[in-house]
Amino acid sequence: MLLHAEGTGFIISQDGITLRFTPNGIAVANWDMVYNKSKKDERTNQWETTHEMIVKATAWGDLAEFLADSEDYGFKKNIDVEGELHTETFQRRDGGEGQSVCMTVRKVRRGQTIDKSDGAGSFGSSGESPADKWNV
Repeated sequence: MLLHAEGTGFIISQDGITLRFTPNGIAVANWDMVYNKSKKDERTNQWETTHEMIVKATAWGDLAEFLADSEDYGFKKNIDVEGELHTETFQRRDGGEGQSVCMTVRKVRRGQTIDKSDGAGSFGSSGESPADKWNV
């Protein structure tokens, strides 16, 4: 079982949310976002970031298409998401190994809630079907 997480992140992908389709025609949306924690420095009266985590986010099916088409979710905009976290290993330019924190987004929240079904078909490399309901 993967770690379930929810919270408000900040979209840092220059192009916002990008949409592509698998060979089977399933929509896939990708974007990078950052979560951070800040505190106010009592001496300077300025806010400073104390912790930061960059997450590579992916949404599938109808949710992916909705996010890519919405003007509410662009570069430098907040997004309130819920999904599962995992890590992916990659090779760095120096030849070493690195890890990225990734999230499969299942829900996106705003002021109102609308239930819709995600698309059908193969999901990721595990063969799961993204059958969860999502909130907009």
